[in-house]
Amino acid sequence: RHTHLIGEGFPDLVVGRWDVNLLVEVKQDGEKLTPDERVFFETWKGAAIVATSAEQVIAEFGKLTQ
Repeated sequence: RHTHLIGEGFPDLVVGRWDVNLLVEVKQDGEKLTPDERVFFETWKGAAIVATSAEQVIAEFGKLTQ
């Protein structure tokens, strides 16, 4: 699901399968988190990553489902 419009630092995507969810903030190489995004990542207790490619998301999601 695309969640980029939620705002307040919430990541851009929610990827889920088999009762596993991964929150994904999409950034270009070298792009930094906004202050709201930093707070979100510092306080979120679940699985969340900052990714620069689809391959990165697939690899991280794979680690969660092993």
